[in-house]
Amino acid sequence: MISWPRRRNDAISGRRFISPARCGGAELTFLQDLIAFSLQTLRLNVTYDQVPVLARHGLVSIAIDGFDELGDPNGYDLAWGQVNDLIGRREMPRYVRRSILGADFLSAFDDLASHLADSDPARVRRCFDAGVELAKSYLWTDRGARNLGGLLISMLPAIEPPVDLRLEDLHVDEALLQDVAPPATMVRVAMNQFNVRGADLRALRFVDTTIVTLIADHSTRVPDSFPTPSVIRSEGPGPARDRVIRTPKEIAQWLDRHGRKPVRDDETVNGGLVPAALCDHDMVRTLEQACRSRAYWIPESRDDGDHGNRFVEERYWPALFDLLKAHELIRTRTKSSSGRESDFFHIVNRQGLLQGLWDTPDDSKVRDFYHALVERIADE
Repeated sequence: MISWPRRRNDAISGRRFISPARCGGAELTFLQDLIAFSLQTLRLNVTYDQVPVLARHGLVSIAIDGFDELGDPNGYDLAWGQVNDLIGRREMPRYVRRSILGADFLSAFDDLASHLADSDPARVRRCFDAGVELAKSYLWTDRGARNLGGLLISMLPAIEPPVDLRLEDLHVDEALLQDVAPPATMVRVAMNQFNVRGADLRALRFVDTTIVTLIADHSTRVPDSFPTPSVIRSEGPGPARDRVIRTPKEIAQWLDRHGRKPVRDDETVNGGLVPAALCDHDMVRTLEQACRSRAYWIPESRDDGDHGNRFVEERYWPALFDLLKAHELIRTRTKSSSGRESDFFHIVNRQGLLQGLWDTPDDSKVRDFYHALVERIADE
């Protein structure tokens, strides 16, 4: 089970709200699997990767005793309300002005913004615009403006396209950007550390922007305007491996391999399984978006209100779904929840599927899938 404070006073006093649930005879094979499916079946505004972060900060207790994991549906709404109120008041509490907001905090903030975007995208945009205006007028010499810049960058993927976003004249200690970034321009933005593991930044435009340390992995994609960082920390798993790149030549080569240098149409990207001429095909882009979704179990219908499954409305998703299923790269489940049945799916080996776009993966199912995908696109 999962428990956390139901109200703010409970959080202060240490009291916790605990709700038991019957496991229904389900076999515990993968803890992440069980947590993810339980949370989504209950339609909670929590994702499976948030639970360890919350537990690490003492906000969630996890116990395995034969019950499914549960969470308070109001928990993240309350958390979002506090953060949204923080920016909307045009003032900052002490912990934002004096602390450095790290990757865990920024990741959770992005998740909160994404959850809110499911039901109220206009509110997310208003929050972003208010933050931009506050950053322009902030005059204190503490870390408030730097942290605000990090929050604004982290919430970019939560804003629904088409958009016209612009961030300028920001200095940020730590920035994090996940998933697929919408079209936006960064002008004169200085970042000490920019964490873009698993992110697709190709829709961004950078002008007079500087980065000291870039944290990335094999699935990171950058645009041709991406600035040259001083250091790249390339982290695994996969072909990225854990290493630090410091020399200008190696840094330039890494950026070119990850999208900064155009590839001829008759080539593949870094030896991947898709010809460069097809990499921008809508079917390939939809596949990328699906594989970058951080939700473990993804609702098949947009009616279930999940920000991470926007791609299911794309033209080619039904064909992709069938192709992935034919190669045993999708698992599906149907569960009763809130008085009705809902269908969910999980994409198997997402990292291997992403790797196939710019490298040759070890998984034979992934290789066979890409051969079929290329043939499918060529037959159009």
